[in-house]
Amino acid sequence: MIDTILYIRVSSEEQNTARQEKDLRNWAKKTGSTNTKTIIEKVSGSVAAKDRRLNEVFLMQGIKRVVVQDIDRLGRDTIDILQTIKSFTAASINLTVTALGMDTLLPNGKENQSFKIVLSVMATLSELERTKIKERQMQGIAIAKAEGKYKGRKRGTVKTPIQILAKHKNVVRQLRASQSIRNVAKICKVSPTTVQTVKRAMILQS
Repeated sequence: MIDTILYIRVSSEEQNTARQEKDLRNWAKKTGSTNTKTIIEKVSGSVAAKDRRLNEVFLMQGIKRVVVQDIDRLGRDTIDILQTIKSFTAASINLTVTALGMDTLLPNGKENQSFKIVLSVMATLSELERTKIKERQMQGIAIAKAEGKYKGRKRGTVKTPIQILAKHKNVVRQLRASQSIRNVAKICKVSPTTVQTVKRAMILQS
């Protein structure tokens, strides 16, 4: 019976999951964990946990542990990450973050208070770093505009509805079969955001 979920997430379809997959495979080999299942999804961390495949963990029987490489794989803001961890703890599911080599639960099942503090601090620092990056990007754009070098997005870089529908034919079929956005994302192994984009394209082409 599966008791451990190896969770891998990247923010877009174009990003590679190889690094995370290798790290979690190494963790499983090192710890002797064989009853594992890997969940890979390509969806922005800004999408709430309830709308991500990660939520499948709570629908599965016998899951005792979720393993991620880094804490930011769980979400993109402190509140979302901590709420996800809280849900795991309430379900007696241990979270392992391999980059830290730490667990949220102790062997006796009680919360690891030290890890709880570390997670909170790291989540906050990650959020602050993302804010700084955005601020630097905006400053760079402002400078480029002032120097007349910023031209914005080039025409033609946005895909047309026809191009979107052609790329995601399977998603279109599932939507036409009256499947929910969440189910389509799961069946087609794409993000809910992608499904919503395809749905909008279908409406525009109708």
